[in-house]
Amino acid sequence: MSKKHFLALCAVFSFVLSANAVKVVFRLDDPTIQYDSVHNRVLQLFMDKGVPLSIATIPCSRGEIPYEINDSSYWELLNAPTFEIALHGLTHEDINKQGEFGGLSSDETNRRFKKGLLILSQHFDKPINTFIPPYNAPNASFPENMGSNGLHILSADMFQNVPCKGSIQYYPETLGHLMKQKGIWNAAKESILKCNGKSAICVVMFHAYDLPDSTAWLQLENLLDLCNNNKKVELYTFRSLYDSGEYSNWLRYRANQLSSGLSKYLLHKGVLHPTWLCLSIHIANALVYMLIALIGIIILLVRTHSTFYRRILYISLIVVGAIIFSVAWFHLLSPLKLLLLAVLINIIPLICLVIHK
Repeated sequence: MSKKHFLALCAVFSFVLSANAVKVVFRLDDPTIQYDSVHNRVLQLFMDKGVPLSIATIPCSRGEIPYEINDSSYWELLNAPTFEIALHGLTHEDINKQGEFGGLSSDETNRRFKKGLLILSQHFDKPINTFIPPYNAPNASFPENMGSNGLHILSADMFQNVPCKGSIQYYPETLGHLMKQKGIWNAAKESILKCNGKSAICVVMFHAYDLPDSTAWLQLENLLDLCNNNKKVELYTFRSLYDSGEYSNWLRYRANQLSSGLSKYLLHKGVLHPTWLCLSIHIANALVYMLIALIGIIILLVRTHSTFYRRILYISLIVVGAIIFSVAWFHLLSPLKLLLLAVLINIIPLICLVIHK
């Protein structure tokens, strides 16, 4: 592939990526229905700014004692139409360092789902369709037990294998390691500004402890203003994102976990890209490396005419064709292995040329 063609390909992808708005969901973890001054201030800020918010709510304290309403104005904020109530476990315990659900049986998982949903439904009229596991810890029985309890939206971590096959829609928090590198509010701002991608989703997960001082509060307020004033930003809760038809199934989640040389240049970190875009770039990356590998074959084709070299040529073509098919279709090899393979395929015919000069 020539430099001109490569730049043209990059331009096409850049156009595609800038076609639509980035869709942003703010996810606040760990509130309960009992009054908390920091949570109250967060809710009031989001209410004043008119920004939707998904609230990962804990039903019970440890010992499975349900929290009770002790402040009507705080409860009214939680019930605001633009806020979504999501189930955040039953007690938010870290059981055996596997989160609340990581080491539980299917029956115990189901019991905690049912009790938690029952408690929350007694305090909120709005439907509860979203589950956010404490500590983002996965459990193999999530799909089965979520489905039987009317939960069809899951939000956890983007960088671990979460069981979300079937009808479960998976909207992971997307900032990941960027939060550690840049701080949560700078990471969110950078991801949102740099990616005005077609159907890209940015999920900003945060806690009360992410707002320790006036500087952090100001950063959050500026971020909300940025989202409100940027025409290429659309704001959702998980429920409204699902209702809008912007789905994120297991295939989309897995496609976003693929990494390649081209994806580092063409895809923005901190967001969840569409499935087709991730797979297309991954396949293009495999084909670029395979084209590099074909250079050796072309040398043989141009420089040789004897039966020996024709045999080498035919064998090489068969091998390269099989590799192209396997890699492009199944995406089995990482980019570094592909590059090594490309170099080796070039070296082998060159060695043959030297030996039989």
